[in-house]
Amino acid sequence: MKKKIMVVDDNEDVRNTVETILKLEKFDVIKAEDGADFLGKLKTAKPDLVLLDIKMPGMTIEEIFDELGNMHIVTPIILFSASREADAIERLFPEFKEHKNVRDYIEKPFSNEDFVRRVKKALKMK
Repeated sequence: MKKKIMVVDDNEDVRNTVETILKLEKFDVIKAEDGADFLGKLKTAKPDLVLLDIKMPGMTIEEIFDELGNMHIVTPIILFSASREADAIERLFPEFKEHKNVRDYIEKPFSNEDFVRRVKKALKMK
């Protein structure tokens, strides 16, 4: 059975690029454009992994994580965002490293090979 990955990013080009990469690796892909869309789709979709942009309009990442906790969602998550925000993540969000759902953090832009390797690692695939 194919693994299902949800890509949550407000940038349509990023969503489409990530979808293309993942489909080449035979993953099913669900796309969401922001936190509210993501949380709404979680009510029916059951992804095996979520790729979650940390900076989107609307809900903050803290609000998204609070709602995931309220919904008792334990789906693995890889956070990703532009490299210029990496220092901010390290400084402001150390609790994300401790969050039970978070498996990794990937900076954009990324190499396709490294991205796929890390997705498979988060899914515990070889």
